[in-house]
Amino acid sequence: MKRSIISKTLLVLLILIIPLILYLLNFKLILFDTNLHSAEFENQGVYEKFENADEIDGKLLDYFKDQKPGLVDIDIYDGEEKQHLLDVKKAVNAGFSLLNFSLIIFLVLFAVFLWLNKDSMTKPVINVLIGGGLLTVCFALLDLLFSVLNFELYFDVFHRMLFEGGTWLFSEGSNLIAMYPIGLFYDLARQLLSNIIIHGFILVLIGFFVRVLSLNHKIVKKEKYLNKALKRISRK
Repeated sequence: MKRSIISKTLLVLLILIIPLILYLLNFKLILFDTNLHSAEFENQGVYEKFENADEIDGKLLDYFKDQKPGLVDIDIYDGEEKQHLLDVKKAVNAGFSLLNFSLIIFLVLFAVFLWLNKDSMTKPVINVLIGGGLLTVCFALLDLLFSVLNFELYFDVFHRMLFEGGTWLFSEGSNLIAMYPIGLFYDLARQLLSNIIIHGFILVLIGFFVRVLSLNHKIVKKEKYLNKALKRISRK
């Protein structure tokens, strides 16, 4: 009984961790996708204001990767903008640390989960894949709907969750806003959530595929058993 309770608890935890991993992993991929950034700079007219936008963006990404403290060394940004970028760097690094921690916890829990279900692992694995995938898709669809209906409010709520009040608000003449306009964030958020939904669906499809293979395997085993039984009867 205790083993069953532990197994169910681990199943719930594994399903809950999957959306967190997919969100953080896709955020990391989007953040460092320089080709996507260049395409957005083109769409948003950023190159008209900053011919060296790719170089500036590259320096900022290197700054986010660097674990050293301190303000970013990009001359076009003023003190307040650099302070905000430092806050962003801290949030980004915290997110990546959480991603690494979540992956380790998931692998450990998954290994224990498989050991508890070693007699019949297929169904539990299917439950993790389908459950985690569906939960991810549901979260991302709600996020996507909210962002499409009112992106400014979505953007505001997101920043209020991560940063102190007012530290991310700048004048219209801000180089940071000119470099990264809200339209760019809208497109990146839509791309991010779309990728998360796709990856969630992939997990669900893998789960169903494994289920189909499992059923086919059982059917084949039953057919072999019946054939053997029929041969024995015919011999008699």
